[in-house]
Amino acid sequence: MSQSKDTLLDNNDKIIKCIADLKSQRKELEFLIGNQQEEQTTLQTEMERINLRLGVIGKSHARRVATRDNYDSAIKNAEDSYQEIVTLSGRLLQSIVAEEYVGVERSDVDK
Repeated sequence: MSQSKDTLLDNNDKIIKCIADLKSQRKELEFLIGNQQEEQTTLQTEMERINLRLGVIGKSHARRVATRDNYDSAIKNAEDSYQEIVTLSGRLLQSIVAEEYVGVERSDVDK
């Protein structure tokens, strides 16, 4: 009976050690789970911040592109108007020169 008592005590010690090991492993796993939850929360917060910033930058970018397009349009209109002025000035100059030439010829004829 002594031998079965020793075997029983030995098995009891083994079971208690296994339970203690399982509890230790569970505690370690709980620690890892806590770390992962903390990291996940941190990353989600960072993603929200980045998404918010991305939205702000996107709106700013769209406004700047629209402003640039307005500049392009204004520059093109100014260049077109200036070119028209240059063309009309050239025609006016030609007309004045032609009138002076005709006036010079008439004065030569009148003499």
